[in-house]
Amino acid sequence: MGYLYDINGMEEKEITKKEALSLTKKRIKIMGYNWKDLESAKRHRPLSDMRKVVCSYLYDNRWTFPQIGKLLKMDHSSAIYHRRTFNELIQTDDQMQSLWLQFKNTQ
Repeated sequence: MGYLYDINGMEEKEITKKEALSLTKKRIKIMGYNWKDLESAKRHRPLSDMRKVVCSYLYDNRWTFPQIGKLLKMDHSSAIYHRRTFNELIQTDDQMQSLWLQFKNTQ
């Protein structure tokens, strides 16, 4: 199993926390998700997977778990759980890999 990069095979440049949030919300909307649904307690697989992607992306961009939890209206331990399960699923689950690549490559 190799590493996943963006569409050009490059890693993204380092951005600020504010830019990361703005970019995340923009990508969520383009991909057809609603931010309010991500904040909700709905447990449908597509929403849960997108929460995992968002938690991982924001954490990679220097957000803390308490900040991510507050943003998504969940406990910080839920943000930790989403990040951990994302790291596990990205290695084996084709659906998660596809969602991650789609998220990273959405302009």
